[in-house]
Amino acid sequence: MIFDIIKAINKDFSGIHPEEKFFGIAQTIEFMRAGEKIRMPSIIDFTGELKYVGIDDVNSLMVYHKLNSATVTQLTNGNGDHFGDIRNTFSIGMYVYWDTLKLKLYADQLIMLLQSRLPVTVKGLQDIKQVVIRQITANTNTLQLYGQEYLIENQLPPTKQILQINYNIEITFNSNCFRECPECV
Repeated sequence: MIFDIIKAINKDFSGIHPEEKFFGIAQTIEFMRAGEKIRMPSIIDFTGELKYVGIDDVNSLMVYHKLNSATVTQLTNGNGDHFGDIRNTFSIGMYVYWDTLKLKLYADQLIMLLQSRLPVTVKGLQDIKQVVIRQITANTNTLQLYGQEYLIENQLPPTKQILQINYNIEITFNSNCFRECPECV
């Protein structure tokens, strides 16, 4: 479900610049290469294949998301044997890389542009009662974020910037809809 919501968010973001790239849920991975420890953001598929989603010298704008945590709330809106719906609140970090030579925006301008495009709700998901997206905070400290996402000696070029927008996705659903057929979800 969360992947479908991220696709909807990325779709709403598209059209900012011709050289943009949007990715889904990524993870920070670490590995050894030639005796050197490497850290970078990647998407890992079900076969274990990695797709690098980090900064490059081609795209003007790149966005990926990270699932940080999930909080579960049991609602009391049910009756009979069904106590109520379940609300999962997923904490997400959206990482945004941009080239200031190509996308002539400061961090505050890009934040407001993305905020204006971030949907408040996503509709049309099967067996989901409600999806609400709530914006929370933004981190504009490029050096801190670069150090968090990468473990390499290379300096980040001054025209490359990183920011992180944190938001929650609240998904409310009736657990009885998922109990019968988990592979369909």
